[in-house]
Amino acid sequence: MSVEIVISDNFRREAKKYLKKFRSLKDELVSFQKSLRIDPKQGDRITESVFKVRLSSKSKGKGKSGGFRIITYVVEEIEEENHDLQTVVTLLSIYDKSEISTLSDSEIKALIDDLETREDEESDENI
Repeated sequence: MSVEIVISDNFRREAKKYLKKFRSLKDELVSFQKSLRIDPKQGDRITESVFKVRLSSKSKGKGKSGGFRIITYVVEEIEEENHDLQTVVTLLSIYDKSEISTLSDSEIKALIDDLETREDEESDENI
């Protein structure tokens, strides 16, 4: 099984503001990505392919309960050539639990729709 980590534009934008404020977050995100390669479906399952993961931050000093939440979108497919399972984990959103209690289902759906629209546009450009 191979696992590919994709960072959405939305995640990149959101993380940028937190990376300035919380110095330890960069290393914590690197560790998080490594853990996703081992267990891509970690966290609380929101839908069949969407998960909410709690991430503690040393800079905040509040443990997981007061840390960050990361929304991931996991897609598994079988590669035609060698029949291996290919897993793509897209980091959709990161938010500070002390600022936002949760993302609504409609907000998560909008993030996925935006991601799929961008993928369609990119595949159209490659034709």
